[in-house]
Amino acid sequence: MALPHCFVKKQNYSTEKNISNLTNDVLPTSMPKLEVSGTNWAIYMLHFQTVVQGKELWGHFDGSILCPVLSPPVQFISIPISVPFDTATPVVTQQVIGIWNQNEGVAHLLLTQ
Repeated sequence: MALPHCFVKKQNYSTEKNISNLTNDVLPTSMPKLEVSGTNWAIYMLHFQTVVQGKELWGHFDGSILCPVLSPPVQFISIPISVPFDTATPVVTQQVIGIWNQNEGVAHLLLTQ
């Protein structure tokens, strides 16, 4: 069984990690502001990408961390013993989806600063 698309790249959905990131969801003051004319786009993008990668949120911009899909409820069925059970497939819960949404919001917040 293949892994859900939300786990294409390693993403830590630990609640502790993500709550601690909320206190640091601002761009550094040394980050250049994007000029309205866009003349400093290249340097802005380099700085922005570096900062967001450091916050482990770049996957929300490049599409490598997609919104997880809720796992179906576990159904108890009778299967032959010879059929291997896939324990490597992660279970996606509402909490995991909530943390992803929280990280998506922080990513959007960083973009608007």
